[in-house]
Amino acid sequence: TSSMSVYAKEKYYEQKSQYNSQAYLQENFSNNYYVRSTYGKFYVYDKLGGKLKKKISLNGDYFCESFAIRGKYIYYVNRSNNCIYRVGVNGKNRKKLVSIPKTTNKYDYYATLIIAKGKLFYILDKINMDGKSMNISLNMVNLDGSNKKKIDSLTEYEKIYSNGNYLYYLKEKKLGIYNIKTGKKKTVSASKNLSKYCVINMQGNVLYLAKYNKNDECCVYKMSVKDKKI
Repeated sequence: TSSMSVYAKEKYYEQKSQYNSQAYLQENFSNNYYVRSTYGKFYVYDKLGGKLKKKISLNGDYFCESFAIRGKYIYYVNRSNNCIYRVGVNGKNRKKLVSIPKTTNKYDYYATLIIAKGKLFYILDKINMDGKSMNISLNMVNLDGSNKKKIDSLTEYEKIYSNGNYLYYLKEKKLGIYNIKTGKKKTVSASKNLSKYCVINMQGNVLYLAKYNKNDECCVYKMSVKDKKI
């Protein structure tokens, strides 16, 4: 368990507020499907702007913020019962892959996921409701729900990104790198202290970072994962 910085507290509660008040629309793509999540359902299209193929109930969840598409399956986090599921794009063969502890009056739990190299990776946050501490872990599980394991411990809420061969995530002042093929991990320094940045996107080998300046303006930077220069 780690002490939450002022930045982390603000970030967490801002994120939680956004989750509870946003327009409830999330979208994702694959080579064969475009999927939207809104108003308690997945809407599956054959392509962006294409024909609606299927409506799939989220089973009690009004909105799904974190999901990915791989092959003919949608993998998603259900916040209503704190589980990770997969369901076919035809609405069939729903299966629970991971059970996440339920939120209590003392702790809140939150998960985000991505799929890379045929594996499902997810960050699990355990947040103390008094805002004093949090426990965050990076985890991996096979796409059928088998062989679940913890990969790393983190100190701040962050999303994970991948260029196909590696996972990238911020860890304190440095960049965490996980080799999906070998299972080895390391942390490396960037040209600047990363503790005040958050990763907002990745394209190819470039990570896009955001940070607020002294005038409370959000500025976007880019960093190559090869030379780590911001």
